[in-house]
Amino acid sequence: MILESTKTAILEDSVDLNGIESLLRYFAIGLSFNSKFRILKNGGSAAEIPKSEADRLKSRFTSLFGRKQKSYLRARIPLLIVGLVNFCESRKSGMGLEQRLQDFTSLIEKFDATDFTVQDLRKIIDCVQSGLTRSYYTQFLNRALDPFAQFFAGEKPGSFSNAVQECLALLSAMVPESEFTVVEDEADEDDVPNLRLLEDPPLSRIDPPKPYYDIIPDDTPKVTIIAQPAKRDNRYMYGGLGILGGLLIGYILRKATN
Repeated sequence: MILESTKTAILEDSVDLNGIESLLRYFAIGLSFNSKFRILKNGGSAAEIPKSEADRLKSRFTSLFGRKQKSYLRARIPLLIVGLVNFCESRKSGMGLEQRLQDFTSLIEKFDATDFTVQDLRKIIDCVQSGLTRSYYTQFLNRALDPFAQFFAGEKPGSFSNAVQECLALLSAMVPESEFTVVEDEADEDDVPNLRLLEDPPLSRIDPPKPYYDIIPDDTPKVTIIAQPAKRDNRYMYGGLGILGGLLIGYILRKATN
């Protein structure tokens, strides 16, 4: 669902944030004089979403976020950005429109249902945690969203950054809790223990690094590795289109003062 190139584009600050803002504004008010929306800085016409495809995206957006409570959009703002970048990256790769629309929809639906594959979940966490926390995104989007935080029940200052942290907390809670039994071999020359996963029949070597795990010693010459994801906070139920109206107001104010 999420392309590797989507993660690369986000991590390398290749997203055109002005284009993202223009497209979100079109979603909010249904009116735009643009014939296309540039989502990526590089890639020529393939990095742009034509108006005809933007119309289809707008319809999907309305079905996902319309008639929801104000706060519904808050934790999904980062996912919305990831979804639009992925939509454009998929277009560059030659993927058909219907599949791209389905992937855009599935990103939000699977977040709601906590039903990501492990592979997609890891990519999405990387996009949000290592990408959207970068100053390239936070400076632009905090400045754009802070004046209108009330429309999506956001907290300012740093309403976008706060939404990113909320989204990350919910994504981290989706990481499945797993338990693996491994055998410990002799330490290497740097005195670092070698671990191997105990399988039946083969033994597979586990090489460092071993992220997201605590090593808990046992009574036997074995070690149990237990993943301990963050606890999910059920306080958050999210919704609203107000943030996008805020983007429109901000755009008009900027134009009026120029």
